[in-house]
Amino acid sequence: MLRFLVPGVELPDWLTRAVSPDGSIRVGTGDVIQVNATAAEAVIRVLTGTNTSTGRLAAMVARPLVGWMHPLTATEKDGGAMPPDEWAVNGISVRAATTFLTGIAVTSYDGCHPAHGLLIAKTVSVAWIRQLRGGPQGDTFSIRAGLDPEQIAMWDLVVDMEEFDSDDNLVAGRRVALADLELPSHGADDITIELPAVGSDLKRNIRVFHRDGRLLDAATDVRILRAIHLTIQVNDGEPQTTIMGDEAPPSTLVTRLAAVDAADEAFDRMLEQGVPNRLVLPGDDGRTLLAKRLSAARGELSIFDPYFHRDVDWDVLRQVTVPMRLITTRKPETRTLVSGLNINIRVWRGGDKAPFHDRGYLWQGGGLAVGTTPSSLGDRLSLIDEMSTAVHKRLTQEFELWWNDVSCKPL
Repeated sequence: MLRFLVPGVELPDWLTRAVSPDGSIRVGTGDVIQVNATAAEAVIRVLTGTNTSTGRLAAMVARPLVGWMHPLTATEKDGGAMPPDEWAVNGISVRAATTFLTGIAVTSYDGCHPAHGLLIAKTVSVAWIRQLRGGPQGDTFSIRAGLDPEQIAMWDLVVDMEEFDSDDNLVAGRRVALADLELPSHGADDITIELPAVGSDLKRNIRVFHRDGRLLDAATDVRILRAIHLTIQVNDGEPQTTIMGDEAPPSTLVTRLAAVDAADEAFDRMLEQGVPNRLVLPGDDGRTLLAKRLSAARGELSIFDPYFHRDVDWDVLRQVTVPMRLITTRKPETRTLVSGLNINIRVWRGGDKAPFHDRGYLWQGGGLAVGTTPSSLGDRLSLIDEMSTAVHKRLTQEFELWWNDVSCKPL
């Protein structure tokens, strides 16, 4: 058993149950190995694909982590606080015990030094990188991200990818908001996007952001396995080498420039294909598009639209699973169409005009600004745009003021 003595710190609720009254943390069973930990310097974020000692631990649980590292007073050189090479717990041999039980790595590879300390952290399951894979021709790169639909929608994600050569020179870099792309329906807990790439011989940094700018996960120094050379020699015979995979010739300046141009063109086409997600042209089925976006609303959906009242307007709300509030200036055309919805309606009846003209949809952590009322989508050109975090916060405050105004009457 490893017994860590942690200096006095104010611990969060999620950790207190793991700490004994004497300030110790016990991991495993069997003989006690005393460990003295020093104070942690700061709260850290650990991302799943970073080539660091803590990053390897995040990769084990396949989720980003947030917590802190307590360095050990015993040094790595003198072997203090390390379990014996042959360690048995209840008669069972434990391999790589410290890595799996405590976060103390006892070996290193590729310059990644051991995490000589105690990492105390919890998983963060908002959105994370699940899988990275290069295309067979080297001109595409797939990024598979997991997400919790209760906390975030796929349209809230932004992905960027940087490509570097072997000398760490930047070859290409792109950032794309998933709201700008043609995406599958919401509801699954993961999504895969395929970005244009310059070549399979490059290394990459991948980052996943929330659209408000918060970094959610990252992977650094990502390389593509292109070929495996397997050499077998029996006794004094000639070595026999088998090559598995595609051993592509090295890139030249001409081929690299051509690949960069091709990737740029492919990226432009990708964005053009996503335009219908934001721009509703005459004749387009804008209501179906809006209904799909609103189905991802979280917490509560608040709507302000001065002309929201026609029978077809309510159709965009049929897939919404959270409570709704609506401020409008018109009574519903047909009351029975509203009865099946979990919605509270107020009508602005003051002598002055309603204090809003645009149409907006607000929910926990997100919102849409729409150029017209649902019943008019597809009649004339209209935009559907995500709100920034600051705009969403301000409009949420304004909505509450309108909702509680004496001119805003319950239906």
